[in-house]
Amino acid sequence: MQSDILWKAAILTAIVFVAGIGMGAWLDVSRVGSVQGRLTDIDLQWNDVRLQSLYSGSSNGSVSCEAAIRANLDFNDKIYAEGQTIERYEEINRFDPDLIQQKKRYALLQFQFWLNSMDLKKRCAANYTVLTYFYSYYNKSVEMDQKLQSAVLLDVKNKCGNSVLLVPLPSDLDLTSIDLLKGTYGVSSAPSILVDDSKVLSGLQGLPQVEAAVKC
Repeated sequence: MQSDILWKAAILTAIVFVAGIGMGAWLDVSRVGSVQGRLTDIDLQWNDVRLQSLYSGSSNGSVSCEAAIRANLDFNDKIYAEGQTIERYEEINRFDPDLIQQKKRYALLQFQFWLNSMDLKKRCAANYTVLTYFYSYYNKSVEMDQKLQSAVLLDVKNKCGNSVLLVPLPSDLDLTSIDLLKGTYGVSSAPSILVDDSKVLSGLQGLPQVEAAVKC
């Protein structure tokens, strides 16, 4: 009798364990699918913004810089919100290969946003500062510094609004375009902040240092 009870308990435990693993795997797949779908929507929106920007630069002023800048800022708000969602998912299944692929896709969208923002800043004399935040995706030893740096940058963004564009880029996801950007401006460590295309602030920066670097 006691042996039967033990066997039944063991079988029930195994069923619950396998069901738990299956449920976890299903949730992971569901999260990645959700991210993938939203990134597809953002990718379409980005191409719309990019084409509007290109058209404004080639239409002899028939499309205003103001409209192109406004569309670019709207896109920044949308991609920022998506980045927060991805970060929440990363805390749950950080090393899922599919999620990492979506993270790379998101990083490349951010890089394209940087290119468009810098082009509009120069071509249209846009009055904002672009802060490009390079952080490590894998290096746990700088995790605390990066959390503090993110908090400082968010404080500055909240204070300055559209006077500051914040572009977070992972520095160690083996993306050639981001590696090229790092090499161009001599970014060799994380966290680091590229201010427009003029100077790099290496290491953890406090609120006074970041505020002094922006026009707000």
